[in-house]
Amino acid sequence: MGAVSVRKIWNPPPVSASRFSSVVSLISFPPLAAGLFMLRPFVGCAAAFLSTLHLCNYWSILTINNIELLDLAGRARCIGPMSRSDTVEKVAAPRRRNRRGEETRRLILDATIACLNARGYAGTSIETVMDEAGISRGSVLNQFPTRLDLMIGAADHAMHEMMRHTGQQLAAFDDDASAYRAFCDITWQSNQLPAAAVVTEILLAARWDSELAAAFRPIAERVETEIDALVARLAKGSGIEDIDAAIVHARILILSLRGITLELAYDPDRKIILRALDRIGAEHAAHCDEVIPREQAQPSGVSGGGLKTTSDSTMKE
Repeated sequence: MGAVSVRKIWNPPPVSASRFSSVVSLISFPPLAAGLFMLRPFVGCAAAFLSTLHLCNYWSILTINNIELLDLAGRARCIGPMSRSDTVEKVAAPRRRNRRGEETRRLILDATIACLNARGYAGTSIETVMDEAGISRGSVLNQFPTRLDLMIGAADHAMHEMMRHTGQQLAAFDDDASAYRAFCDITWQSNQLPAAAVVTEILLAARWDSELAAAFRPIAERVETEIDALVARLAKGSGIEDIDAAIVHARILILSLRGITLELAYDPDRKIILRALDRIGAEHAAHCDEVIPREQAQPSGVSGGGLKTTSDSTMKE
């Protein structure tokens, strides 16, 4: 139901005969009557004004002792009698974001991602996001009323940024088999984005924050479903028979590369971690050779094993 305006109608109690006669006797007193006669223009205006207020607040030209609800189209609906002390809760219309609102929201989310990368989850607040975005507190609260809303919005935005990057990279290949072979490299590249660090920060913070975990879980499940559908499409297009096994393999890749990214975040020159990274790439190449039919040609430009582990591919601090 859209927003409604509420007009309360109340039928005032009748005036008793004794009270009416007392008022008439008082007005009939000569000095008072003369004064009222001289002030009759002002009294008339005041009486008209009070009568108008009385009618607006308590009476209705359509119904008596009812609530009249006027919707946005101006249609009246009466929903039964009520007393003078009753109240009606107004139903607010859903807010629609305009183009400027969407731009402000994007600015806030980008600033939140920057703050989470620079300060971590504990050091990111509404105030730090305000400073990073260069906007007022009211602008932030208008889009994200609480810090929890802000963190969840940033996590959702970050995960879809990673999905967008992955989709763009995979779309550059001419066939699904080539894209499937490159999935490991592309997943590694996506984990080096600033958005990936945001997802890691939210995951770590959710261990101790039950509200954050509960709010983040539906977003993670939705994105995981999108990833599974993407891998299933690539596997089917590559001629792979066991689609479920391909999905599990992709999940192992994603989780392993996320963990290695976290390890290299504080020490990018750990040789044992770099060797493990190369091993993951080699195992993915062997997996592709095993499950992709031989008629699918080995794509040019796709490495047969190992991943690039130069300093450019590690997470930037």
